[in-house]
Amino acid sequence: MPRFGERHARLTIWTKTRFGNAYDSAVTRSRAPFMRIVQCRRHGKELPGLEAPPMPGPLGDDIYEHVSAKAWQEWQTLQTMLINEHHLSLRDADARKYLLDQMNRFFRNEETETPEGYIEPED
Repeated sequence: MPRFGERHARLTIWTKTRFGNAYDSAVTRSRAPFMRIVQCRRHGKELPGLEAPPMPGPLGDDIYEHVSAKAWQEWQTLQTMLINEHHLSLRDADARKYLLDQMNRFFRNEETETPEGYIEPED
């Protein structure tokens, strides 16, 4: 049985032979994932956005429109550190309120709490 790459190459050749290059490029374009570009509030430049709002409601819509996937990943990393360092339970309303406040600060580029002794890695 041919491997995927060999099978794909044969299919591409057959498609070009049968339908011409225009059909092949149209099929390739239609299968390519659509990448949204947003003006990221955190990084101050255009970056790929999230695939869907990360939470329901107006806050989720705002994050979806103004926060890049990279910034959201950075927030999730910080959020995990905060939960672990402060032993937060997400069942506690005060803990959820604290994380929401830290998230808003993070995306507005304001100072957020970090675990004691944490040194940010260099790029």
